[in-house]
Amino acid sequence: YLPVGVNLVGVTGTRGKSTTTQLIYEILKRSPLEGANVFLGGNVRNVSTLALLDQVKSRDIVVMELDSWALHGMGDIKTSPHIAVFTTFMSDHMNFYKGDMDAYLSDKANIFKYQSPDDVLVLGSQCAELVREAYLNIQSKVIVPNTDKFPYKLKIPGEHNVYNAACAVEAVRALGV
Repeated sequence: YLPVGVNLVGVTGTRGKSTTTQLIYEILKRSPLEGANVFLGGNVRNVSTLALLDQVKSRDIVVMELDSWALHGMGDIKTSPHIAVFTTFMSDHMNFYKGDMDAYLSDKANIFKYQSPDDVLVLGSQCAELVREAYLNIQSKVIVPNTDKFPYKLKIPGEHNVYNAACAVEAVRALGV
């Protein structure tokens, strides 16, 4: 487990989680966060999340990409990140889930199932309605970014990256950036 006082930001989604995770991490690294270091972990190439445990201290921020398999484990320990981002939900990985979309959604939903009212869930508009219908009693504050009003010009092309960036911006805003 992480030390008390560490802010955990978790990002999941069928698509967009890698880009959104990296955007959150890059924004936070460049932000004045008094007394806080920012770490990247989870389903990230060439990064050992376990090695971070010795480095992370109270007030630090850990940004993690969390796939459905990692989230299945978080359900076992009944833990969700303080800031959760759920980008998209599509019918990928049905070979693993044997065609059971409900089981897939249940694993993904562990990113917010154990949040408190002080926590934040950023739901991408692609999956927001589905998630809210499936989970009527979400405890955390829910934010659905509006990409139509996204005020920043991106260097990475594509409407899908505006979508990912809008989710990232709402996540860092929840941390006071």
